[in-house]
Amino acid sequence: MNEGSPIRLFADAHVFDDGYEGTRSFLLGMYTELAQLEGVQVFLGARNCTRLRDAFAPVADRIQFIPYATSSRYGRLFWELPHLLQKHDIDYAHFQYVAPPRKVCAYIVTTHDVLFEDMPGLFPYFYRKLRHNWFRHSALRADVLTTVSEYAATSIAAHFGIAKHRIAIVPNAVAVQPTDGKLQQAARHRLRERYGVDRYVLCVSRMEPRKNQEQLLEAFRELELAAKGYQLVLIGRRSMGVPLLDAALTRLQPHERAAVWLLNDVPDVELLDWYRGCRLFVYPSLGEGFGIPPLEAAMARVPVLCSNLTAMADFHFFGNDLVDVTHRSAFITKLCELLTNPPGHDVLEERARIIAERYSWQWSAKALLSRIHDHQLQAISR
Repeated sequence: MNEGSPIRLFADAHVFDDGYEGTRSFLLGMYTELAQLEGVQVFLGARNCTRLRDAFAPVADRIQFIPYATSSRYGRLFWELPHLLQKHDIDYAHFQYVAPPRKVCAYIVTTHDVLFEDMPGLFPYFYRKLRHNWFRHSALRADVLTTVSEYAATSIAAHFGIAKHRIAIVPNAVAVQPTDGKLQQAARHRLRERYGVDRYVLCVSRMEPRKNQEQLLEAFRELELAAKGYQLVLIGRRSMGVPLLDAALTRLQPHERAAVWLLNDVPDVELLDWYRGCRLFVYPSLGEGFGIPPLEAAMARVPVLCSNLTAMADFHFFGNDLVDVTHRSAFITKLCELLTNPPGHDVLEERARIIAERYSWQWSAKALLSRIHDHQLQAISR
């Protein structure tokens, strides 16, 4: 990189080729902000660059989109990415969890969590083994290593044998969305027209054992919410087997099963409608490196029932609606309470205000850029 020239910053955005997950929100928020900063030239790579361009539409003219030829993870990591990074003369390349084994420029690695180390019983053996080796190798070789919460930084340092001061905390954030009664009613109208869904409880999350959606499903059944006119909407793709969730689905009566919606690959605009329209958002996860969806729901000014485990313990602004989901009866009692007596408008507005102040993509983007500048200065001084 020539002195005074913009930093040529690339991010592997292949996650946009698949369904919703937290790393997608991270990249969208982070690189929407970075693309607007002076001194940075942003490059994003994925197979479906049309979808990627649409996702980054407000800043698409400030980003260069690089199409991938291969759909193979190994082909991308071992061959295609190193070639593309050299071809486009990239200064820093940003990866989530896993970076290419061959280093051709400075690498930024964001390890969002190592929950498979913290709670091994919820992950298959070979899943844990492969990720331990790949994630640790990538973290150790990173020129800039970041994560998204204090909880995650502590876990990474402990499990990977990395000095904690090497790990920069660059937190997730949420976009500030305008929300009022008219927008909420319009969202409910669109969902009612398209799906026939009106009074519903929502959960947005990948489906895997630690996400604990089966507990929400069991609560839905135990409280007889289908008979009371409620529906349950679970949005997220299956990233591994969820036998407990499947078993819970089979135990539902026909009228209960008809009230449960399982959706995948929901467009971002429609996802905002789902947030705005729900009567209650529930996040029963047993473990997160951060936990973006409950914050996104809170920004839509809807009631939120959130787990208080792992990194989510930091979400004090949820007050008594932050609960230990391993206490099943307390979880069910709180869910029923929030449906019958939800927080008032002032409480929801105050939560949104605190979240907007505490978790800002603008701040996080500048924090990452500051870490890059620190690395540049260290490289010069060597």
